[in-house]
Amino acid sequence: MQLRGFPGEYAMRFLPTMLGVLAVTLTTPAYAQDNLGQLTLRGGYAKYYAFDFITGGAEAAVRVLDNLHVVAGLETYSVNRDLPPDVALIEGQLTKWNTIFPINAGALYKFQIVDIVEPYAGADLILSQYTDTAWAVGARARGGLDVMFIDNLGANVNLALGGWSGQRWEELQPGLKSAGLLPQISGGIVLAL
Repeated sequence: MQLRGFPGEYAMRFLPTMLGVLAVTLTTPAYAQDNLGQLTLRGGYAKYYAFDFITGGAEAAVRVLDNLHVVAGLETYSVNRDLPPDVALIEGQLTKWNTIFPINAGALYKFQIVDIVEPYAGADLILSQYTDTAWAVGARARGGLDVMFIDNLGANVNLALGGWSGQRWEELQPGLKSAGLLPQISGGIVLAL
């Protein structure tokens, strides 16, 4: 049993060069009164037991009431994992890049301190297929901050802490438990559209 294969040799060379907490975020400015939503592209780092995931993805947020937003997104979690000895002998390699594609849905509340500073907090559900027949399901609390330096340029930091559970992690990597914490940090540059 294996995680879904990581596509492409170019991608295998690119991902290790990403720095854990540096990313690029494209978003429309949520503090604008006529803003109905935003699109965020982010990258970062998440840890699940022995797996040090490099993460990236896209998330849409739609304002439903004042500062309350409904969010939905798709991420990639990529890891260069150590193969168990018996699998390494069969595959002829000690490590292998694998990627899973978690989806999330939830809500965020955005607080407006001043026009250029916008912290947010919320929660979402996260779901991912990590083998052909196994799924991980979880939830996480989230918080973050957008700081706009000018109307179209700013900085963004996102933090999430939650957990997920799946029944077949041990088959992928010895020592993995069926449930555990899933912290994530991501952030970067905010470009308002």
